[in-house]
Formats: sequence, C-alpha cells, structure tokens
Amino acid sequence: MTRPVAVVVDPFGSGSHLAPRFHRDGWQTVAVLTSTDLSPSMMASLDPDKYLKVIGPGVTAPEVYAELSDLPVAAVLPGTETGVEFADELGAAFGTAGNPAELRACRRDKAAMGERLHEVGVPAAEQFATADLDELLRWTEKHDRWPVIVKPRRSAASDGVSRCQDSDDVRAAFHRIVGRRSWLGATNDSVLAQEFLSGQQYLVNSVSVHGHHYIGEIWQFDSVYDGPHQIYDRQWLLAPHGTVQDQIVQYVRQVLSALQIRYGAAHTEVMLTERGPRLIETAARTTGFIQQDALNAAVGHHHISLTVDAYVAPHRILERPPRYTPRKSLGIVALRSPVDGQIPDSPALQRLLSLPTFAGIMGGTLEPGRTVSRTRDLPSSPGLVYLLADSADELRQAGDTIREIEATGLYQP
Repeated sequence: MTRPVAVVVDPFGSGSHLAPRFHRDGWQTVAVLTSTDLSPSMMASLDPDKYLKVIGPGVTAPEVYAELSDLPVAAVLPGTETGVEFADELGAAFGTAGNPAELRACRRDKAAMGERLHEVGVPAAEQFATADLDELLRWTEKHDRWPVIVKPRRSAASDGVSRCQDSDDVRAAFHRIVGRRSWLGATNDSVLAQEFLSGQQYLVNSVSVHGHHYIGEIWQFDSVYDGPHQIYDRQWLLAPHGTVQDQIVQYVRQVLSALQIRYGAAHTEVMLTERGPRLIETAARTTGFIQQDALNAAVGHHHISLTVDAYVAPHRILERPPRYTPRKSLGIVALRSPVDGQIPDSPALQRLLSLPTFAGIMGGTLEPGRTVSRTRDLPSSPGLVYLLADSADELRQAGDTIREIEATGLYQP
C-alpha cells in the first residue's frame, strides 16, 4: 500500500519537526522551499534526508503540483511563516483539507489581517499600512495618541517591532524597516502602524479540524521595552479555564473563524485591554520554539504532535475535550544579554544548568565560549529556557533566579 504524502512548505524552525512526526504515523514527506531569499538561519534547520524529495527554492505552486501529481498527496501545510500563503494555494490545487486560498493574504499580511477583522466586525486595533513616510506621519498626527507601534507587515516574532513615542521615532522606525531584509529573509516594502495596545498579553496555540478549534495551550506573556525595541521576558502556561482564559478563548475563536483558519495550526497573540481583547497577530502555523519533552510533561502533547494529528487522524483532535488538561506547571524565560560578548565557563552558568526546574533551552545553547549579542528582540535572545515544576510559585521563583544569574556573570563582553 502506498504511504500518504504530507507536503511541508518551508519546513524551518519548529516546522522542521513535522516530518519526523508524520513518519511516526507511517506517512512520507516532501519539502518545498518557496524563495531564494530565505535567511541562512532558517535554511540551517533544513535536513534534506528527512524528505522523500526537496523541491525548490524559488518554485511556483503549479510547478510543484506538476512535479508531485503522481504521488498520493494527502496534506499540504506550512512549516513556518513564509510558507503560509503558498501552502494554501498548493493545498487548493491538490484538494486537500486546508484553508480557503482566496483569503490567504489575511493569514500572512498583518495589515490584511486587521482589515479582515474590521470587515467582519471582530474588534481589532486601529491601523494604517503604507510605503510612504509622509503618509505614515500624517496618520500618526491624525491618530494623535502616543505611543504607536510600527512594524513590518510580513515578519515574525518581535522582528522590527518598534514602539514610537513621537514623530522622530516613527521616522527612525520607518527607515529601519523599509528596504531592509526581515528576519525571515524577505525585503520589507512597507510598514504597518497600529494603535498601542495597553494591557496584559496572552498567547494561544490551537489546532483546527474542519472549523473545530482545539485549544492546546494558553500562555500569559510578559515583555519589556528597551527604547523602541520589544524584548521578550517570560511566559507562563495558564490553567485552561478561568474568567480571563474564557474571554481570551472566545475572542481567539472569533479571530480564527474570521480569518477562515479552518484546518491546521495557529499561534495567536492577544492583548487584553480595558475595551476587551484585541488581536496583535495570528500566525497560521505552529508556534516558533517548542521544547517537546517539557510540553509533553506539562500537557501531554505539543503543537507539532497536535498539528500532525489533525491531518493523520483528525478524530484524535475531535474526540478531545475542547481545551488541554494540565499535568505540571510550565514556564519560559527568554534570556537577555546586556552586551555583545560570550557565555564564559562560570559558576553562573553552572548554577543556571543546575536549577531543579530547568527543562531545556530552545533557540540557542548554553555552552562556554558561545557568542551572544546584546538582546534587542527575540532573534537576538541567547535562548528560551523552559522551566517545569509542581507549582506556579516555584516557576516564578526560578524565573527571578535566572535574572539574578544573568546579572552575576552569565555573560561577559
């Protein structure tokens, strides 16, 4: 019997773990590389040996369809942000379960995303997209509320996100973004300005099957600003139910339905403001960094396993309770280096690695001699430390301890 084939478009970062998971269920995988502009850091996570074949880079959906037309393609999904639109288009050609291709732009372009929410009546931030600096300045003058956020339309994480306090900051942010390559490799040709959303931020990882949205994780997310730059701080896995969680989940389901994310993974960031929840952005793919063992210990699954289940055995998703069941307390601390330098072989490093709650690191290694950059965003963080404990209090104490360790010799110029 011929094994089904899953086509993973741009299988980088966490998406590089999709193929092994499909293989566990007896499926084959094909990798498609969409662009010749993909960043070296993304390409470094590609292992061609995982795939039946690797197509690209720089191919069109019709070309891929023609090359794979003799294979039993049963799923097409993005491996990372750059593959979202292509996967929708290619999936429509194969007729596999997925998201409507005609709305694919609003699942990738943050400006189109906000416009879509406004169109269908889902509460969303005020925004303005442009490639013209003078137009941008006129919008901020008319908006007349500071700060404002200026960011790329098609990047990810905190790449290029700037909090602007005045027109001079807006000018600087515009010039940092337009004409520059994003973290994902593409050149930014315009910016998105949005009202500054004040409140508590939350992250929701979900998987959808034919419009049924299963909630796999709800996180409280904390960040700080260094001048205009947003820097990740900590996030805590919340109980699946509660007054806040219920409000967030109800809103996220509205967003997913509005963007017609009917199948597959989504990572949604929401700010709970005084006016209620407001979308920061939704990514129609798996979340960026996943320490699989820690997630398995905390909730019995992770975003990769849930996503593959949606395609291989959708009943595994449909038969679950609508939200996850916690087993352990889980937290993530984003390391922050104040200098360009390195991690020395020091008591501080050994103390961090010896924390009883330490459950692994993603996005970097904790090895003596490793080079680090001053942290200005997620890509420049030395890594995300996962913490696993029996109680939330233990996690928060461990988070404070990590900040103490960072201040006492973890980095040196």
